[in-house]
Amino acid sequence: MMRYSIRPVHSLAALRQVQDLQAAVWGFAPVDVVPLRLMRVMQRNGSLVLGAFDARGRLLGFAFGYIGVRDHRTLLCSHMLGVRADCRDLGIGHALKLAQREWCLGRGYDRMVWTFDPLESRNARFNLHKLGCIAQDYWVNLYGRVRSGLHAGSATDRFLVQWHLRDPSPDREGCRAPYVNPPRRGPGGLPDCEDPEFDFGRSRVRVLIPRDTQAVKAADRALLRRWREVIRRVFRPHFRAGYRAVDYDLPPGRRYQDYGSYILER
Repeated sequence: MMRYSIRPVHSLAALRQVQDLQAAVWGFAPVDVVPLRLMRVMQRNGSLVLGAFDARGRLLGFAFGYIGVRDHRTLLCSHMLGVRADCRDLGIGHALKLAQREWCLGRGYDRMVWTFDPLESRNARFNLHKLGCIAQDYWVNLYGRVRSGLHAGSATDRFLVQWHLRDPSPDREGCRAPYVNPPRRGPGGLPDCEDPEFDFGRSRVRVLIPRDTQAVKAADRALLRRWREVIRRVFRPHFRAGYRAVDYDLPPGRRYQDYGSYILER
């Protein structure tokens, strides 16, 4: 089992590792990387850069957040969290999040926020199911068109998730709820969905997304654009109607084997 320690990143050499790891994780061009100089000055003014280091001082993962204000309350905006490709599924990302939580609570902050692509199944499961975050804000094309890395060629829609740090762990039992966008097969057998069906009288509904959006993107860009349009048409009116995304799971059964499922609750 790989041993590592998590600590604040202070030295210029370690911040340079954080800068370089961004390009390795997301395939960013230099213009898209948060530079060492900016992280350095933000850290000196109260923001947080955490690193997970092995015994030799090699950076395995990092989390970078800055201090922000929402609803007149100070909180940590966790801007980036990345882990080396050969170190994933070792719990490093989870450990970094817990370290951020401890840092926040030690300073009297009871909430963290960050964004993620609602079509990314892995992030949805980590943020909503494992950490217990909620999402009730959908931001359309937040960063504009990105030309480099994993996000290239797709609109940069994002959920804003909130992690209420003092709340008890939520009930994560599965639920029976109707699908807003029933599944169907698209070109080449890829996961597609029917047009959404709205019924705002229900207390809970489910929303499907592809389990592997990157595979859809690689095979059929037009299908990815359709998915983006469908979930915009689903999430934005539901959030306006008072729903929030409270969980994410992987539905059982062969019909749903290529899908993940958000649970929206009024």
